[in-house]
Amino acid sequence: MTPSARMPQPASSISTKITPDDLRHKALAVRDMARDEARLALEDHTVRIVMASALVFAVAVSVAYYVGTRAAASARSRAGASR
Repeated sequence: MTPSARMPQPASSISTKITPDDLRHKALAVRDMARDEARLALEDHTVRIVMASALVFAVAVSVAYYVGTRAAASARSRAGASR
């Protein structure tokens, strides 16, 4: 083997073009990896409890806000009627 055969090629002679197909394959790989990670996270029982608790809390806050705005609107209409 000659010394020049062991030398790396200059950067100008190496083809590093990225094609749209390369990007698509990489994006699909990342999507699959993210999907697998999300599936593993949701399998964890603690995460399910935390997510369910957050959902219940969000619904409770929404209902409280709705009831509060209805009560305020009702109070305003009664106050306007009594004047």
